[in-house]
Amino acid sequence: MKDRSKFPPGWDEERVRRVLEHYEGQSDAAAAAEDESAFAEQGQTVMVIPNELVPAVRTLLASNESIKTEFWDEIRAIHQEERDEKWRYTQWIIGAIFAAMIIGVAAMKLIP
Repeated sequence: MKDRSKFPPGWDEERVRRVLEHYEGQSDAAAAAEDESAFAEQGQTVMVIPNELVPAVRTLLASNESIKTEFWDEIRAIHQEERDEKWRYTQWIIGAIFAAMIIGVAAMKLIP
């Protein structure tokens, strides 16, 4: 029996659980919209291949170490960009809240 506790780099049981919850809780309409948006995405290609060739394509991709390395490097870069963007947004929000607090304190001092 395959050991189910091994996850790819960057994945753990919690992340798998969140992904499952997302897709299991998704409505049919939301799932269809997500699928359709993948076809419109820039920078990627969707190919249709005969079912009998799928195992051979998977084997080919899995056997090419440079493809795997480039793929995971790209995934890591995308996630880093997302984290960086979230951090910039968080800093902006904190700055806006701080500025509002300063304005509030100043207004309280000016208004008797």
